[in-house]
Amino acid sequence: MYRGKRIDGKGWVFGSLLGGRLCHIMSHKPIERTESTSMFAGNEVVPVHPNSVGQSTGLKDNNGEGTESYHKDICRYRDDSGKGQTGSIEWSETGARFYIHAVGGDDEGNQDGDLDRWFFVIGNVTDNPGLLEVK
Repeated sequence: MYRGKRIDGKGWVFGSLLGGRLCHIMSHKPIERTESTSMFAGNEVVPVHPNSVGQSTGLKDNNGEGTESYHKDICRYRDDSGKGQTGSIEWSETGARFYIHAVGGDDEGNQDGDLDRWFFVIGNVTDNPGLLEVK
């Protein structure tokens, strides 16, 4: 499952990522066909901003609501010393896993852990980039 920010400004769409020259997500919600609707097998195909696309980690956060977490989400978590930290969920090509990239850390040098620890989603890098500013 992927999500992406719609180019038409109507929020986020969740579904399957489609390749090609432009970035699209096929919604898993069936829709009624109209002349202005892009369709694929009865599902809406929506153009999205490529830099907003994130893959589901398959995990839910620990905020009590069980919010699904995605690549490029911003989260709060406790590091190994128990200190509260802010970081973004990133993908490691070398480790083939999602990890939390601590604010202010270098590219993959500050991997504060797999998503096997307590964390909760507070935003995402597309809508809330200011949450990643070093203070």
